[in-house]
Amino acid sequence: MYYEDIINIKLQNPNVNIRIITRPRKDIKGARERIAKNVLDLLNISIAGNLRTQELIHSRLMIIDDKWILVSSADLTRESLVDEFNAGIFTHDEETVKRCIDYFDNIWEESDKLSQS
Repeated sequence: MYYEDIINIKLQNPNVNIRIITRPRKDIKGARERIAKNVLDLLNISIAGNLRTQELIHSRLMIIDDKWILVSSADLTRESLVDEFNAGIFTHDEETVKRCIDYFDNIWEESDKLSQS
């Protein structure tokens, strides 16, 4: 849903560092499968290859400027954000932010670079 916004942020701010961890291509199923796989390629190109995949990922986490975090059960889709009951927390608590950065960095190191197949 927000992939165009992410691409535009990077185009308007080339020095911003965006890293994304998502599920592997083989896990994408359903009506939007072809579109979703193309979106992964577009995102990966726009964020200079900073997209990795992890089979075990289920968490939804955004870290903004190493100062703010969003932890949520919602996917970044219209259905999850508008039509479903999801919960989350948005905070700038320093200890919570630090722990989330450590969590993300650990998963990043254990994840694979997006393959082109």
